[in-house]
Amino acid sequence: MIGGPPLHAAVLAAKQAAAAGAHRQAVALYAHALRIASTAGERAELQEHLAWTHFHGNDRHGAVAAGEEAVRLRAELGDPVPLGKALSTLALQLWSILRIDDALAAAGRAVDTLRDAGDIPALAYALCCRAVVLVNLDQEVEGLVCADESLTLDVEQLRPLGLIYRGRARWQLGDPDGRADIDAGVALAERIDRLDDVLLGHVNLAELLWRYARHDELRGEITLTRGYVDGTEHETHLRVESFDARLKALHGRWAEADAELRWGLDGDGGGMVGRHALPTPAQLAVRTGSPEAPELLETAWSNAVAAHALPAQVVVASAAAEQGWLIGDAALGAHARALLPRTEGPGRERERGELSRWLRRLGEPVADFPGCPPEYSAGLRGDRSAAAAVWQEIGAPYERALELVESGEPAAALEGLAVLDDLGARPAAAWARARLRALGVDRVPRGPQQTTRANPAGLTGRQLEILQLVADGLTNAVIAARLVLSVRTVDHHVSAVLQKLGVASRRDASKALAAPAG
Repeated sequence: MIGGPPLHAAVLAAKQAAAAGAHRQAVALYAHALRIASTAGERAELQEHLAWTHFHGNDRHGAVAAGEEAVRLRAELGDPVPLGKALSTLALQLWSILRIDDALAAAGRAVDTLRDAGDIPALAYALCCRAVVLVNLDQEVEGLVCADESLTLDVEQLRPLGLIYRGRARWQLGDPDGRADIDAGVALAERIDRLDDVLLGHVNLAELLWRYARHDELRGEITLTRGYVDGTEHETHLRVESFDARLKALHGRWAEADAELRWGLDGDGGGMVGRHALPTPAQLAVRTGSPEAPELLETAWSNAVAAHALPAQVVVASAAAEQGWLIGDAALGAHARALLPRTEGPGRERERGELSRWLRRLGEPVADFPGCPPEYSAGLRGDRSAAAAVWQEIGAPYERALELVESGEPAAALEGLAVLDDLGARPAAAWARARLRALGVDRVPRGPQQTTRANPAGLTGRQLEILQLVADGLTNAVIAARLVLSVRTVDHHVSAVLQKLGVASRRDASKALAAPAG
């Protein structure tokens, strides 16, 4: 038992709050415990608990500060086992704020410190933490070695983490049987009541299901994860919501997707978690012709590079190549050209297909390849109608529309133009009109008006809906509950409405809605 009765009671209450997902309350309780702790060992242990509490509550910098203090205290005390465990935790915290070299160094030092220390659970923990960092950095082979070794040590409390990351490493390397390891890890975590590992397993599954375009299964994971985190403060694990937003973007619900991912632009740009949130708003800015596109592309690219996240880099590089295609600047395909060789291994076929398709539009001599997903393969072969059909089956209207216009068939191109107009894809719609004229179509439909007398600010349908609710006096929390959105999403929608209306307050926005047109 740590400390005397008052300290023990504070720690017990903090652990119970953290287990229930009430991380802000747990942080306050650990802070109280630190104030009454009397020894360096007690303070070190409390800082380790506090680091994890900050981490799961999505306060990444707080986690690092607590983790570094724990390592300092453990180093002063001189016991290698607690020091190795503190270094293992710190490695994950450092990774989360994109201090990649420091994270790798801490993870390696933890394993080295514990190799001959005689504490099997501590070594297993260090190996698991190192596997987490390595697999997230796309160093799957090295991560798999660590995960396998941790599992051979057979520490039950750590087996879920080892199984989850062994499975993810295998699946990222192109072995779909890795899914079974992840499922086994989640099932074991549920049996031994480790909620954080359960959530971690579902987040990893979501990431892989997105990577392999298994969208129906992904929707199931999103729903399941929401059930676990509802009413808790497991904000870090709510990053699974970014995959729901990406699905919305894929299916043409652009305004909703953009609003739901803008959290990545808050504060430090999302840190490691930003790799999930930042690429899609940059891509959508390109597709809508937003003046924000260059800045969002740069922000997303910087984050993806700092995170050493190849999947995020591929999305941003593809968006930059798309921008180059739309404005006639082939130089914007530079990132895509540089990344293409890195996508030639197993498990990277979809990323290679996406890069290749945009490079082909830029005039690069790329071709179809074995294992290329059919929607990309058909386009690379020049079979536009087949590509459009696959994109339609996927439910991706923008990609389908581009293939229809590229088909060279006036009727198909007109259909594609109509889809682009409906989406608000102004740059691609302008390209489509030029292509139709080149095909000899005399009556090319005019584009939609940018604004109307009834909606002079050009608000989206969702923004108009939210503006009406704001005018009715509803708070963002009430609006979120009524529309089944997150409060964060409503916050971003309200901010966008105020910006478009050119007003600073909700009251002024309400007045703008009530003002007669004209």
